[in-house]
Amino acid sequence: MECTKTARPVRCRVLEFEAFLKFFLVARRSASFSPCSRLHLLPISRLLGKTRCFRVIGSLKKCGVKAVIFDKDNTLTPPYSFVMNKNIDSAVRECQKLFGYDKVVIFSNSAGSDDDKGYLHAEAIEEELGIRVIRHKQKKPDGLLETVSLWPGVSAREVMMVGDRYLTDIYGGNLYGMLTVCVGIFTEENDNKGAILVLFLVIWLCNV
Repeated sequence: MECTKTARPVRCRVLEFEAFLKFFLVARRSASFSPCSRLHLLPISRLLGKTRCFRVIGSLKKCGVKAVIFDKDNTLTPPYSFVMNKNIDSAVRECQKLFGYDKVVIFSNSAGSDDDKGYLHAEAIEEELGIRVIRHKQKKPDGLLETVSLWPGVSAREVMMVGDRYLTDIYGGNLYGMLTVCVGIFTEENDNKGAILVLFLVIWLCNV
């Protein structure tokens, strides 16, 4: 997506949290947004992997975040696994307690989509991880606004999108003005090779 001369510049706000992360990029909804916007972010193991980082989650709520949407593969679990990464499990549970179990959800481009026949994959994830999986017709970067509509009184700008893909998770969240957090992947094992190639290409091209 190329920026046009008439497009509004991306408006961003920096939130700083001492010791655990330097800052998140908050991109407001803008026709000029590009996935090549510079992102200064830390891996999820730094954001949600340590007990003291609950202060960070609390700070986010104080800053106006009311709900959290997680990607699944290489964000909460290794690719195609139902096992939460042990470094972030307790922090995710604290996140559920803080925001409410109904406002911490998973939006996956596989589980919960039309490709997931009978939503069997989504149901298995919910049973194993204890986190609601959104059923959806559109895949990221689309579809996120429909998820926000499930929470009366919550706007897209009060939602945090956490994922590992710049062109789906981060682009989709920024498109609707969400707080976006791009995390480092856990492993390349079993992951989509094409998606990994695109990820590293975006990082190289955008110097993020």
